[in-house]
Amino acid sequence: MTLYLPSESFAYEQLRLKSLDVRTDDEAPHGTIETLFVNPMFFPRSAEVDWFEHFARSKHNVRVTLVIPDAYVDSDYFKELSTDDAAYVKATYIPWLALKRTFRQDRLDFDGALFAGAGFECTPFEDLPTYDSFVKMFEWSYVHSASTLFSCYLANVAYSHFYGIKAQQRGEKLFDVYSQQLLANPRFPISRRLCEKLKTLTPLEMPASRLLFREPSQLSADTDIVLSSFEAGATLFVTHRGDEKSGKEMIFLEDHPESARVLLDVYNHCNARYLAQKTNRKPRRLPTRQVIPANGGAPEAPWLPIGQTIVDTWLERLFEARLAKLQLAA
Repeated sequence: MTLYLPSESFAYEQLRLKSLDVRTDDEAPHGTIETLFVNPMFFPRSAEVDWFEHFARSKHNVRVTLVIPDAYVDSDYFKELSTDDAAYVKATYIPWLALKRTFRQDRLDFDGALFAGAGFECTPFEDLPTYDSFVKMFEWSYVHSASTLFSCYLANVAYSHFYGIKAQQRGEKLFDVYSQQLLANPRFPISRRLCEKLKTLTPLEMPASRLLFREPSQLSADTDIVLSSFEAGATLFVTHRGDEKSGKEMIFLEDHPESARVLLDVYNHCNARYLAQKTNRKPRRLPTRQVIPANGGAPEAPWLPIGQTIVDTWLERLFEARLAKLQLAA
């Protein structure tokens, strides 16, 4: 269907070049799904294109608001971004508190939020300069939205915050494409939908680029582990509170089925830091299962249907929440 973005968004022109139906955010009709996209990724423009292409290929109209934590642009992490990426984020993304002031507190002004991840994983959660900002955003999103999707490192931060269960830090980074096992007996509505759709996909595998690891047995008893990997631990898991129709859920996605280039981008970034003597950690070679075409085109990415399925299922849930809200207001 149609994706509505700020015209200054990098993804706006990139996705239009792919002949996808992308329009400016002020063109969104009444009833459009409203989402926040929180994006402290090391490659913010690439993250936009990866996620928003899945949005644009869904069957729902979606408007996206681009957000960053308040302390983010003053952090040392932000200073590691390229000059172009840093300037882009400052010019395009709205600080959280400035955005929050535009929402009424007594009703649902948006339907869901996607926290796109970050590269802080060598730093303990509580030591992050943006930790308090993230926690406030997590809490606000949980209260005011039907469903929140946490990706990559922020899935770990959010799960640790809500459930007090921290991940283990591995000595060697998970940096490969890992086979997944599907949950046999899902309990929650969105878990059941995900399992029904994912079981039709082959191969069922996703790329990982992380130091943190959770054994399925370490998660809370009220968590549905939709996907897990023998090598990479729990990779997609869901919590749900309340009844089936009006309850709230959080989806935690540890890995990157949304992206074709994540392993290549991370490798190139880490290698550039190593060559510039900013780190003494030489990056591992690219996984043999990440196939890079000789002509320099996009890598082969058989996991992208998993990313599309997760986004489709999440947006379907947000659409139902938006419809219920409109019916209640009628």
